[in-house]
Amino acid sequence: AEGIIERTTDVDVFRIEMPSSGSVSVSVGVEDGGMTNLDVLLELRDAGGALVAESNPATQVRASILNQNVSAG
Repeated sequence: AEGIIERTTDVDVFRIEMPSSGSVSVSVGVEDGGMTNLDVLLELRDAGGALVAESNPATQVRASILNQNVSAG
């Protein structure tokens, strides 16, 4: 999926439905040569909205959650 940052207040939200329990990896960041001042916060939430994992790097424009076990939903 893709999102475009148009304003400093932009927030992009994506939904992933897992047909069965398993592992998921998610990454977000800018393309090479893109913004260098992006403040990235990546959150992975369960079907009920509870926070499962997050990545909030202080000095990087990329964030990843790798091999996170999640329930179906």
